[in-house]
Amino acid sequence: MFPFAGFCLVLLALLKLLSLLGVQRAGNWYLKLKSKLFWNFFLRIAMESYLQMHLSSTIHFTNFGVRSFSGDWIGAITSIFVAFVINLLPFGLLIFLHVKFA
Repeated sequence: MFPFAGFCLVLLALLKLLSLLGVQRAGNWYLKLKSKLFWNFFLRIAMESYLQMHLSSTIHFTNFGVRSFSGDWIGAITSIFVAFVINLLPFGLLIFLHVKFA
């Protein structure tokens, strides 16, 4: 999904450059593509990434035993940290939006 996002960003940059050079049709495509992609595509990627990280950190709690020195403890600490941050993120965003609403 992320390579496609990179391709879309490059395409938007090229269309913007062409519109600055005076190509009217490229400017129209740029505006249409920008309005469609930004609010639909990139927000969807952010929400899917959030959900995937939440599920990954939650699933990691099922094998939470630190049985060796091979790096299991790094995974356990990372899982705890990610779960903590991800579970507090919606409340933090709600407080931020409440304070900055005006």
